[in-house]
Amino acid sequence: MPDVYSYGEIPEPLRVQIVYIVDDAMGSDKPGHKHAAGACELIDDILCREYGLIELTKGSGSFKRSVFKFLHGEKSVDKMLDAIELCFKIM
Repeated sequence: MPDVYSYGEIPEPLRVQIVYIVDDAMGSDKPGHKHAAGACELIDDILCREYGLIELTKGSGSFKRSVFKFLHGEKSVDKMLDAIELCFKIM
């Protein structure tokens, strides 16, 4: 069934707020723990597999940066919403 809602675009301020929310929720890894890094790696891996990509974003340097770059810059609203939903489920 087609989606009931129609989405035109996600405004820039909302994209930035979403990145901050995801960053705050994941937190920072303490020495010897890799929970936040592991969560970002999982999100990156799932999205790459879903969209048939080798890497989510080019030249990001880390999985966390790659996910945040994707959330901030993805043009497709449907892909952006998929990524937000996935981040929130993993958080």
